[in-house]
Amino acid sequence: MRLFVGFLAPDELKDRLAAELHRVPHAPQGVREIARDLWHLTVTFLGEVEKDHVPEISAHIKQWTEKTTKITPVLTRFETFPQKKPRYLSGHFEITEIETFRARIDRLRDVLSIYAPEIDRKPWKGHMSLAKVLQRARLQRWEYELEPVEWRPHVLSLVVSRPGQNGSIYTPLETFPWIS
Repeated sequence: MRLFVGFLAPDELKDRLAAELHRVPHAPQGVREIARDLWHLTVTFLGEVEKDHVPEISAHIKQWTEKTTKITPVLTRFETFPQKKPRYLSGHFEITEIETFRARIDRLRDVLSIYAPEIDRKPWKGHMSLAKVLQRARLQRWEYELEPVEWRPHVLSLVVSRPGQNGSIYTPLETFPWIS
């Protein structure tokens, strides 16, 4: 099963982001909005994992949440993502103490890599994919600065991602309190 750990966006944040996105002048054309129930801020992507390992993974995530300083992501801009060969329109989130948070994520990845050999090791970037290019076109690099939008996540989720007819289907397997 394909798993990731992340903060699923609550409805009030989704509504705010959608409203902000629709007000942006000169936003890139040729994109379609990703289903809002898929909007999330990934902590780490685990890749394919054996179902039997989920209890151990969950135990490590629970322990990690208890020891990790809580973050308050702040949406500062919309931008195309990734920087090389952009295919998504995303919300860019900044956090204070980012290097400390990245180091904590790296420790979590080290522990989980025993169960998830495909775990993503790229440096963490706070982005939430909101729209995707139509077909296999590429977007030009673009960004639009916003009035900061603060978000205080309350729950971290271990999520399974499955392919569906119209894109991915996300199902939280377990949630962990994330009290800011």
